[in-house]
Amino acid sequence: MTTFIKRGENLVFKLGVQGVERLKKVLRHLVYNKKTKLWETRASISVFLDLYTKVPKLLNSKDPETILWVTHMKSLYPRLHDIQQGIAKITLPDTIDYVLKPYKHQMEAIAFALYINKCALWLDMGLGKTYTAITLAKIRHSQRHFGGVNRVLVVAPRSLLYQWETEIKRLVKSAEVFSIVGTPYQKERAIEKIAAADGFTWTLISYESVGNVYDELVALNHDMFILDEATKIKNPKAKRTEKTVDLCNTIRYGVELTGMAYVNSPLDLFSQFSAIDPTVFGVNSYVFSHRYINYANMTFGKIILGYKNMEELKSRSYLAAFARTKDQCLDLPARVYQVRKLPVNEDQYKWYTSLLDQLAQSKDGTGNYQQTYVVALLEKFTQITSGFILTDDHEYIWLDSPKYAEAWDIISNSKEKFIIWARHTYTLKKLAAYFTGKERNKCKLNVQVLDRHSSASARQYIKEQFKNGNIDVLILQLQSECRGNDFTCQTSSVSSIFFENSASIEERSQAEDRQHRIGMVGTALYIDLVCEDTYDEGIQVLLEGKKTITSYIREQNLQILLGSGGTIAVKKSRSQKRPKSPSEVAQRVAKAEEEAQDFSEIEGMETFNDQ
Repeated sequence: MTTFIKRGENLVFKLGVQGVERLKKVLRHLVYNKKTKLWETRASISVFLDLYTKVPKLLNSKDPETILWVTHMKSLYPRLHDIQQGIAKITLPDTIDYVLKPYKHQMEAIAFALYINKCALWLDMGLGKTYTAITLAKIRHSQRHFGGVNRVLVVAPRSLLYQWETEIKRLVKSAEVFSIVGTPYQKERAIEKIAAADGFTWTLISYESVGNVYDELVALNHDMFILDEATKIKNPKAKRTEKTVDLCNTIRYGVELTGMAYVNSPLDLFSQFSAIDPTVFGVNSYVFSHRYINYANMTFGKIILGYKNMEELKSRSYLAAFARTKDQCLDLPARVYQVRKLPVNEDQYKWYTSLLDQLAQSKDGTGNYQQTYVVALLEKFTQITSGFILTDDHEYIWLDSPKYAEAWDIISNSKEKFIIWARHTYTLKKLAAYFTGKERNKCKLNVQVLDRHSSASARQYIKEQFKNGNIDVLILQLQSECRGNDFTCQTSSVSSIFFENSASIEERSQAEDRQHRIGMVGTALYIDLVCEDTYDEGIQVLLEGKKTITSYIREQNLQILLGSGGTIAVKKSRSQKRPKSPSEVAQRVAKAEEEAQDFSEIEGMETFNDQ
């Protein structure tokens, strides 16, 4: 008979050739240790259940450590099941400064994660994933029997690193927070500081940067990882997936955060589980895909016909993943805010810094800013961060903006309905064209637009369609649609993306209230897309401080609104080149004008009229 013992985090098997083949039919994960010349797997709940349901005799061990593990597993499974069902009584340590009282679903998520070393938390947008993960880390840090964690690694999209830094500093007073961003030299300096730190240390890094400093991250010996927006590692063949998964497998504790378990197909789950618990689905993506996907062989390759064994997929997922939707949470906060910061591209940087130079020369004889001129320039700054510039000759020059890709990333990774707020007519058109373009058309989103030129009948029809859940993305002009409208949806939660913000406190407040009304479903989530170190951040300052642009100009504090200027974060693009000659600029203007005339083909766009 095959025998095994538990040693540390693994189960160690003494197997003959036949025993190996038999056990491979029982367990999804079984690896050969060349040093010990024995077969091993992780001592996880999924392994226990596979043994318990298929070869229960193997669990009759006389080894003390193994007996303790079997006993613990027998009591653990019903606990995890009760938490998943929402019927468990949860008590979290009362020695922790929670800052904010966790909601019921957050307490359940934390309790689930504490019972197993690594897990996934599938929480809808607006359910407080960031707060939940930080609180979990605080408990593991302060309670030695939960790990005594001192070093936490956060891997997130670049746009969310600022939000993570802000939340960590707000919720963890003793934390030292380091971001591995910028130039190679800046990253190297950050790593040196992390290595020298000896307190409760948090390391923040983007998925794109993990591969560049992989060895250094391993050497830092983190105790816990947090993967935010874990669907970023859905492709098992991608380098960033490979490096991120390998890194996670060197860290004892960890949690993955995402609103949707998978975006495209169940295949997205494979890499995510490889990072937290490979015993659930194994380490062979080929075996995984053929177990859950029906393929058809074509002359040009395979196509997906459908999916199979979905109940098994779901039940096995919940061995290491806790899931909650907004519909399941009755204690939701009314409003949730999120800021995503993005670096500008090279064209945006060029135009922005050029306008800063002009602004520096705009002071009058007394050394004060000329108010009317400054206000006009601020409008130009807003245009640039939105991806275009309107010249004095009334020509549109297209610059592009990272906000478009970020908005698409948010929407394509959610099942919710979205409102996108923007100010400029040109921006509204570009947004509609972007979301209905060839690259994204496969999602077949119903995208509609309302602006100040929309007729009363069109406005009423689109409002009714959105309320009934027939519109996926509603793009609204802030100035005209923020008052007197109801944009709630009776069938789905609605999130708002402020692509362009207003410096008017009244307009922003009114826009938020269009979504946050009687009849709303779930929580009201508001996402601000902000270009780093630009006037976008200045508008945030205005709204938070409830002050006007005029007051800042009068007080000569304009720099607060404009960012740091020469240190604007720039995202270099291989495909884009900055215009170098008047002829090149003219070509791009002509292209922009040509693109602006292609909107008549888009359903519902006939209401547009150029200014």
